[in-house]
Amino acid sequence: MKKKIELKPGDTIVGLFKKLKYPGDILHVKDEKRDRYQSIRQEALRHNDKARLLKEIEFWQVKFSVLRTLEEGYTSIVYRDHSKGEA
Repeated sequence: MKKKIELKPGDTIVGLFKKLKYPGDILHVKDEKRDRYQSIRQEALRHNDKARLLKEIEFWQVKFSVLRTLEEGYTSIVYRDHSKGEA
């Protein structure tokens, strides 16, 4: 699912990550001045650290990544797919 949203005054950055439910989901947050990028990136780091502690992902993997270049004028949050398949 790809979704474009604009943050309203009551929205939180943590709430953005709750909207991403399945691997492969992408959320584009309207951010023309790039003033929210660092905050969103920091929250993604927290979620990735928590996933590593809970053994959801390996230490070298990421669950969420934040990109500025995916869509012009938007900061994009990508829920990565790291399914543990058997060989």
